[in-house]
Amino acid sequence: MDAPERRTRETIATHGWQVIKVPEDDEQPGFAYSVGLHTTFGHAEVIVFGLELDLMHRMLNNIGEEIRSGQRFAPGDLSPEVLEDSDVVFRRVERRYYDEYLGYAQRIHHGDGFAAIQMVWPDSKGRFPWDTGFPRALRARQPMLDGS
Repeated sequence: MDAPERRTRETIATHGWQVIKVPEDDEQPGFAYSVGLHTTFGHAEVIVFGLELDLMHRMLNNIGEEIRSGQRFAPGDLSPEVLEDSDVVFRRVERRYYDEYLGYAQRIHHGDGFAAIQMVWPDSKGRFPWDTGFPRALRARQPMLDGS
């Protein structure tokens, strides 16, 4: 076990999860995801795309605190608990996306034997990427990992 993995495991043991942040690059928007919700709470890991990294970090910590308090999130659930004045919705993440987006979680979990859900945010009018009128530029910021 190398030093970063040891620190991650210590953070999970102390706090329940760690947030991994991946900056935007020429090929994809930035994203962030949890590692440890599965181990600590038996809950799916959560991934979110396309917003400012620190905002996504706070959103995932809010989700983690909700889970710590007993809340559960599943594909199809709508939640007003994460963003002010907006709901987010959760979608299933297909395992075929784990290598590309959840590689460090696979390392910590020793494979892909964990569930993951994607937290999807709306535009300023409350529309989601699958809704008519959702801006094309914002749609590109949230790749859908449920195969749709």
